[in-house]
Amino acid sequence: ADQTIKKLGNEGQKKILVFSPSFVADCLETIIEIGETYSNLFKENGGEKLDMVPSLNNEDDWSNGLFNIIKENIS
Repeated sequence: ADQTIKKLGNEGQKKILVFSPSFVADCLETIIEIGETYSNLFKENGGEKLDMVPSLNNEDDWSNGLFNIIKENIS
């Protein structure tokens, strides 16, 4: 991921949107590594703004869906 972030900045991309599909909940790794470290890396290589898509735990649909999956499988 580091190389991709650097490459995009060096190729003249000014804004990028990043998401982490393997994480369904916010954690320090997503907040610090992606939100801060990658943002700084992008800016150091010519980019202007890196936005991060929030993890699924911010959505009621995700919580309700997970609840339903658990409920259906605990009987």
